[in-house]
Amino acid sequence: MKQQKKDIEIRFFTEMVKEAEEYEPLSKDDYGLISSKISLYIPKYAKILEAGCGTGNFGRKLFPVKKLKKLIGCDITPLMIEKAKALNIASNYEYICGDLEDKNLFTKESFDCIICPFILHHFPSLDIVSRNLITWCKKDGVIIIIEPNRDCIVNRISKIIRNLILKFYGREYLIKNKFGTPNETDHNVSTYISNFSQQNRCHLIYSDLIKLYKISTINILVLFKGILNFVVEHISPKRFGYDCLILIFKKKL
Repeated sequence: MKQQKKDIEIRFFTEMVKEAEEYEPLSKDDYGLISSKISLYIPKYAKILEAGCGTGNFGRKLFPVKKLKKLIGCDITPLMIEKAKALNIASNYEYICGDLEDKNLFTKESFDCIICPFILHHFPSLDIVSRNLITWCKKDGVIIIIEPNRDCIVNRISKIIRNLILKFYGREYLIKNKFGTPNETDHNVSTYISNFSQQNRCHLIYSDLIKLYKISTINILVLFKGILNFVVEHISPKRFGYDCLILIFKKKL
């Protein structure tokens, strides 16, 4: 079982946010689209964990304060949490620095809803992190997963290019130029289902593919990916043209 290399993740995301007030990976339209897909599955007045919260943008924009009992954002990068706290908008929002592969990070059945926004592909293996998330989720609670669609043609091409950069230029070049980290692994749907349905503790209640809108100019690879995404979307079936996967699991046991 291959565990996440923590130091690499911390270094990469520290560089990503060092010179910015916040880490903003999505557009306003992206947030609106995702919210329209998942809002019906989020319990009212819930205690929510935002796993891999970054600077907290996702939770702040998707979950209105009046509908929350509490939102806890957790991220492994200290600078991300520092900036999340500075941007905090309400007393029922809390941010902590922690490792999602640490089973003692939270107590058993702490949350009504756990949302994982583009975080799980930073774990080469889902064995430990999925087990922890299931344990921390209450019975009848939901775990919402938002991740890159592995079957998307553009995501596959991007992954090949990133692996070539890693092979020929090395890890330091990859991180310095913000191309990604060696931890990144685009898991397929069956891997998510098998990990989150382990011992029949959760079952899948919703799945969909969506197309995100933001074209970032962080680096030439990401810009190229955004433009290629736009082209492929119009010539490929949804499975291969849409770049984002949403899965929602409900905990039974």
